[in-house]
Amino acid sequence: MVVVVGGGKAAEAKLKGLGPFNPHLRVIAPQFSPESLRLMALFTECEILYKLWDPADLKEAVLVYALTNDPEVNQAILAEGRLRGIPVNAGLKGTFRSPAAGKIDDWTLAVSSGGQHPSLARQARDHLLESLRSWLRQGR
Repeated sequence: MVVVVGGGKAAEAKLKGLGPFNPHLRVIAPQFSPESLRLMALFTECEILYKLWDPADLKEAVLVYALTNDPEVNQAILAEGRLRGIPVNAGLKGTFRSPAAGKIDDWTLAVSSGGQHPSLARQARDHLLESLRSWLRQGR
């Protein structure tokens, strides 16, 4: 299960990125933006918890995104992830960097800037996905 803690703009971006892979998802926040709710509805398995994060929320997690607006909460999530041996993306302080990834049929493409330029990585991913899409349409 992938756990996303946060319900605002950062969560929206992460949900968009996770969408093509459709993981089993748990999303936790006291409130969610309308766009976050719309995106969560697209996942086959999505547990939505309207509440503040609690360490017990990481039960069954294999990957965690700490995307709250509170650096102390993000640090607490990171610390709990370390205790449990779960990779946590909490910006540059996390234990892993999430690449900009996309999927076309059976093809998966991922681009990473090591967390230094996420918007440029997303732009590169989009450009490369369009090139891959075109190449596949032409029969390789």
